[in-house]
Amino acid sequence: MFYFEDYSRRIHLVMKKILLGLAAFFVFGLTQTNATHLAGGDIQYRYIGDSTGIAHHYEIFLRIYDDASPGTANPPTGSTSITICSSCYSTQNVTLTMLPGTGPGNSAPTLYDCVDPAQASNSVPMDIYAYKGTAILQGVCSDWSFYWTSCCRNGAINNITNPSSWGFYIEARLNNFLGNNSSPLFVSEPVRAFCIGQTHNWKQSVFEEDGDSVFFELATPQDILTTCQGENVTFQAGFTAQQPISTSPPGSLSMNPKTGLITFAPSTQEVDVMAVKCIEYRYDTTFNQWVNIGYSFRDMQIVIAST
Repeated sequence: MFYFEDYSRRIHLVMKKILLGLAAFFVFGLTQTNATHLAGGDIQYRYIGDSTGIAHHYEIFLRIYDDASPGTANPPTGSTSITICSSCYSTQNVTLTMLPGTGPGNSAPTLYDCVDPAQASNSVPMDIYAYKGTAILQGVCSDWSFYWTSCCRNGAINNITNPSSWGFYIEARLNNFLGNNSSPLFVSEPVRAFCIGQTHNWKQSVFEEDGDSVFFELATPQDILTTCQGENVTFQAGFTAQQPISTSPPGSLSMNPKTGLITFAPSTQEVDVMAVKCIEYRYDTTFNQWVNIGYSFRDMQIVIAST
């Protein structure tokens, strides 16, 4: 029997490898022949129109965590760009400038006390690239999307299929029908190393300055499908967005939707990716209901080391 869906998926992956390779070629230049091993990242936005006097004026922050191992390429060191989309207005590209004190040699993942650094070699060294820029939105819309995409993921990842064939897509969303808004700002690191045989409590901490209600949920890491649209990566059998890590007992990872606390006891040495959404709600006094006004999305790579 001929499985057209499987064949289409295979063709899609091959074409995506080609396109991502071409994209990396033009982004990193003729002399850069190696791909990045992106290990985490997030985007946040902050409304600054109150101070600038410009309607719909936003400051945008992008953070990228990258494997700094020899033989891997680096993200752009001067500037990079994000894309802003909506169903109401035309798409725009915005340039972000890298912040001082970030880039090569300026970060490392946090290792829990039980982790021997020699056993977490897949997670170190790691660099953080942080960028900032501003954008003026054209008006009010319910589905503003700020996104950044690039190649590639680490081929050593265990919980997704064909890991090196997947790219990296992170976004933040905004619904400004209820007024201007600043997204939740993640203040905890997205790149961590844990060890098997112990229960870990890992909190996704955020700062929310508008007084809106925030809730957390586990999500699926994404690659870009087409302009303004991501697609979910495919997990290996036994893994899901809600259970992205091998645990003991199996399927016991949990996340508190109110606090962002992730609790799990790893059972296997592995490299995994997972994603978290921090969703904002604001009370609409006209219709007396809570309205989703946006979210921040965080993509993370973690290493499970031996005790």
